[in-house]
Parts: sequence; structure tokens; C-alpha cells
Amino acid sequence: MIALSLLHPGQTGKIIQIKDGIMACKILTHGIIPDKKITMIRRSPFGDAYYVKMENYHIGLRKHEADQIIVEPQL
Repeated sequence: MIALSLLHPGQTGKIIQIKDGIMACKILTHGIIPDKKITMIRRSPFGDAYYVKMENYHIGLRKHEADQIIVEPQL
């Protein structure tokens, strides 16, 4: 299991947990919940922002948010 921020573009993972309690509220309101699949679409050039896809919508996350999301990479 790794942080979402460590997935490579195009790689998919299953969300296992969200670590930080305070940040979890914001992340959960985006619909990012455990047992859902999430795909890394791209990273910003300096690696401080991420663009991910869940089901039929795209979400922009900052690095500190993506670091709190623990995923299990899918093959």
C-alpha cells in the first residue's frame, strides 16, 4: 500500500484509507472514499498538484491531500 501521490500517470489504485482526520473531511466531500478505484491522470511539472479520475469525474488534489490517501495499486 502506498500514498496516492506515488502512483504513476495512468496507474489505478483501490483506496484503502484516508490518514489525517482533519483533511479526511475535505477529501470525503469530494467523494473520495475507501473501496473506490482512483486513477492518476497527471502531475503538475513540479509535483505539487495531481489530477485524478474517479468513476466519471476528475478531481484536482494538492500534494499534501494526495499524501493522505492510501491506495493499493492495481495491476
